[in-house]
Amino acid sequence: MDDITINSGVLNEKGELNTGANFTPWTLIGTNTNPFTGTFDGNNKTISGLYIDGTTDYVGLFGRVGAGGTVKNVTLADSYVSGSYHVGGICGQNKSGTLQNCHNTGKVSGNSNVGGVCGYNIPGYSTGDGILQKCYNTGKVTGTGKLVGGVCGQNASGTVKGCYNTGEVIGNNPVGSVCGWNGGGTVEKCYYLAGTSAKAVGDGSGNRNETCESKTELQFRNGEVAYQLQSDLNISTQVWGQRIDPDDTGETDKTPVLNSTSAYTVYPAAEGSLCKGYSNKPDQKFDEHQYDVESGVCKRCGVWQKAQLDNNDYYEIYNQGQLRWFADQVNNQNKPNINARLMNDITMDNTEWTPIGTESNPFAGKFDGGGYTITGLTCTDESKDYVGLVGYANGAVIQNVTVQDAALKGHYYIGTVCGCITGGTITNCHAVNTAIGGNTEGRYYGGIAGYITGKTNVTGCTNSDSTVNGGYYLGGIAGYAADTTVQRCVNSGAVTSKYSKIGGIVGTANRATVQDCGNIGTVTKRGNGSEYGGIIGEASGNPTIQNCYNADKNTAAKICGGIFYTPLNCYYLPDDTGSSGSTVTGITAKTAEQFASGEVAYLLQNEHGDTAVWGRQSVRINTRNWAATRYTSPPPAPQTTAIRKFHPNNTSLAMMANAPTVVRNALPPP
Repeated sequence: MDDITINSGVLNEKGELNTGANFTPWTLIGTNTNPFTGTFDGNNKTISGLYIDGTTDYVGLFGRVGAGGTVKNVTLADSYVSGSYHVGGICGQNKSGTLQNCHNTGKVSGNSNVGGVCGYNIPGYSTGDGILQKCYNTGKVTGTGKLVGGVCGQNASGTVKGCYNTGEVIGNNPVGSVCGWNGGGTVEKCYYLAGTSAKAVGDGSGNRNETCESKTELQFRNGEVAYQLQSDLNISTQVWGQRIDPDDTGETDKTPVLNSTSAYTVYPAAEGSLCKGYSNKPDQKFDEHQYDVESGVCKRCGVWQKAQLDNNDYYEIYNQGQLRWFADQVNNQNKPNINARLMNDITMDNTEWTPIGTESNPFAGKFDGGGYTITGLTCTDESKDYVGLVGYANGAVIQNVTVQDAALKGHYYIGTVCGCITGGTITNCHAVNTAIGGNTEGRYYGGIAGYITGKTNVTGCTNSDSTVNGGYYLGGIAGYAADTTVQRCVNSGAVTSKYSKIGGIVGTANRATVQDCGNIGTVTKRGNGSEYGGIIGEASGNPTIQNCYNADKNTAAKICGGIFYTPLNCYYLPDDTGSSGSTVTGITAKTAEQFASGEVAYLLQNEHGDTAVWGRQSVRINTRNWAATRYTSPPPAPQTTAIRKFHPNNTSLAMMANAPTVVRNALPPP
């Protein structure tokens, strides 16, 4: 028998349906009323081009497999399977049947009970367990409803064993990388690619037996997962294998495959090897690591490349491997006082980031970004505390770094640059297009830092085109600031709270000073609390707010959501319905024209004499809500030219620290 092609080119390079083509629809094998109860042996062949695009239930290569039915040894490729309920690449519903040695690479989509291999796996009342074993999915799985999983959408007291998933899984809770929902069944010795979903198995009920492990892309590629899957079987007959070639000189498999050929056998490195990698040769010894030039990660075993010290006692960081190595030295090797300096822009892969510094081993050294950018930091564990480039710091110096396109989830203490810092400095650091939080019950989230205390000084930082979303204590720059100074910082990111204690710059300020700061970002609270503001959400311990502006019309004159605070020389943009002006001394309303003309910049700068702090720069603004459009980089370099009148659509205010000249002699013409 040969491979079978039903349609060609069903999916594009991104794994999505090629629209506009006239594909032949697939007629299901087995229906809800007439389930398949025989044996289908694919003989390790591939069926390509399956096309199902409908709204019916029980959809897949097999619509429904019933008691005694067996489907085995088949791969489904370049296929599009779409339905409503009970949708799977191989089988929509398996009731008391067996799916074995099956593989899906195509896209699967539906409403609920959607899985890459099987939508719904369930035992019969008297006919025994529904079984999925030695199956895997590498295609994208999406559900508009719930019960969505990479291998199985819902496992109702059935068995899912020795399976894996590397495809992206999207759906509403419950959703899981292996199984969306497990009701008293077994999901045993399964593996999934980190980041494909937030959980291995979504919600469930009853006595659940679940042993699933998250693995990195490298662990799938280098043979580690294939070796583990085969070892888990505890049999001499080879089932799982993989072609491994870390030198990329020949044909390789990106993930484990079901193949009994001896050339696919995976062996660990020989005893005594420096590199603990895998190969297709028994007793192969690796005397050195093989680092990828760009990532700084060993292609065989995943070990991170060691950074080298310069003459000034700084570790020079050129790639993500060295950055991860540095974090490990601080966190696990009891070296909290070491220093690092970035020597390149760094792009992270989708491997989970472990922040520098923990509560038990706080970072106390210096981290100098050198003006470079770190792109793609990812943390997905919503139960984790102290999340950011730096997790927990005590007396540290963090400076001159931009963190871009980061997605950082957690529980408490999350900031793009630092989750929590006590007694240190954060200077000239920038967050660009980052997503902070995601846990609506979480606390202490900030665009730059989650929690700052102990006379920490945050200076010259910006948060641009980012989102901060959580429960309490949220700020565009810092979530909570106690006994600290936040100065010369600008936020244009959106800050959204389920409750309150939310501010454009600082969520809660306790005996803190916020000065020379500006907010353009939108501040939104969904709770009933009054503790929200354009600059500070909650005032505690009579904090000082001076020389600041707020251009968020959601908060307008509500510079601070507290009573006990001291505003000095602060300005705001009135909301769309008009404003009678703030009754609080030290807060003044200014029109969009006055902001755009440079008048507010002049008034802010005038407090500093000849010391350059404020100027104005050209940044495109959405005049409807005064929210800055996406920055491709932090705000531009300081201005040295005179303040001139520009159209409001093309201008904004900017913090101009270290500008060589200051314009302060006269207001601009009207």
